[in-house]
Amino acid sequence: MEIKDLKKYNEVKEVTSNTLVEGTIYNKTRKYLLPSLNIYGKGFIVKFIKLDLFAVGVEDKERQVDYDNCITILVKGESSDIDFDIPHLADEYFFGESLYGKLHALVIKLPVKNLKDRFLAGEYSKLYRYPEKIFKGSKKNIDKNLREANARDVCSKSKDYRKKLEILLGEEIEPTAELDTIPDKSKEIFNYECNTKDCKVEQGT
Repeated sequence: MEIKDLKKYNEVKEVTSNTLVEGTIYNKTRKYLLPSLNIYGKGFIVKFIKLDLFAVGVEDKERQVDYDNCITILVKGESSDIDFDIPHLADEYFFGESLYGKLHALVIKLPVKNLKDRFLAGEYSKLYRYPEKIFKGSKKNIDKNLREANARDVCSKSKDYRKKLEILLGEEIEPTAELDTIPDKSKEIFNYECNTKDCKVEQGT
């Protein structure tokens, strides 16, 4: 049995639970791709964690630009309050208004080749050669508001985690199976099919 075939998987809160502060949005891009920015090192992290992070997506459908292997990060605040002098920044633009104020988009290059494509294919075990170096599980993590739940176990195909899932789900999981479902693009891409209800924003011009 593959994880993607188990409807019960999405109903097990113990598997998908994460800790986030109010006023931020959580999805799999944030869980699996954002931590890759830890690779850029202390200098990058120090600048990044000063941003008021709101949400992370693989791209913005309304942005008619093909960014190669990048993610789009939404941050809250006035443009005058945001430090755009960030290494590996491919682009930045005003995204729109939200319930929490103005949002600006930062398009940042991912540090691992083909990372976005593998993620969208649900190939979590192929994302990182050394997952333990990506998911540090400490306050020094790139995402100060998130303590990832089981991301390292999923990316390393942990046998212990697979057994835990089997107990929770009451089903056997193939040893070669990925341990999370394929990302739902409507939750990972901003303005996917002109649907902005997840972010509750009005697109800026």
